[in-house]
Amino acid sequence: IALWHWLSTLYPSLIVPSIAETLDRLYLILFEENGGRHVWITIQRAVVGFLASVSLGIFIGVIAGLNKQVRYFMTPLEQLMMSIPPIAWIVLVLIWFGGDGLTSPVLTIFVSQFPVVYLSATQAVRTIDVQLLEMGRSFKLSPIQSLTQIGGGHIFSYTYPAITLTFGASWKVGVMAEVLGMNNGIGSQIANARVNLETADVFGWIIIAVVLYMICDKVLIRPINTYNMKWR
Repeated sequence: IALWHWLSTLYPSLIVPSIAETLDRLYLILFEENGGRHVWITIQRAVVGFLASVSLGIFIGVIAGLNKQVRYFMTPLEQLMMSIPPIAWIVLVLIWFGGDGLTSPVLTIFVSQFPVVYLSATQAVRTIDVQLLEMGRSFKLSPIQSLTQIGGGHIFSYTYPAITLTFGASWKVGVMAEVLGMNNGIGSQIANARVNLETADVFGWIIIAVVLYMICDKVLIRPINTYNMKWR
């Protein structure tokens, strides 16, 4: 904050707006310019894309870890998704589905983040201690019971770092998609402010994005980490 204030005294507000000017614009954005609607839209897109990536990534990853044929089938798809940068996916999805609704940003988040969770889940299943599974068979547990009761904690612990990274990336990719081609959301407002040379608005929306990420992280990710630490 001190650095920000110092820089604002050296440069005009077009380059570095003052803290007071930014906070003034932040208040107007949130309470007088319908900014809450754009905030809610971005939250929806980021959370839906994140949940889709994590749920399908773990589900398909577990299946691939158990079945070699599925793993071989998924390898070229996973490599394709990993090799194409998110910015390229954003452009393609915007061309195919346009810039309205949830489809474009959610699909962009999914195709860019699914491989991260998928690979972690696959590797987690393949590193489960075989002796523990054999012990489960001796207690007449079904394969599903052995996987959930014995391997579930191991899989969850193994995929937790990927889940954390995916959440942060989902937020950034979602806002990036909005900047490049959405008609609403935080990113679209940042793009509009850039076009109109309203630097204080850009700073204000960035602050909103950072604070929202921290809140969502505390609500969604911290409870998962607490459970993960209890299992350990």
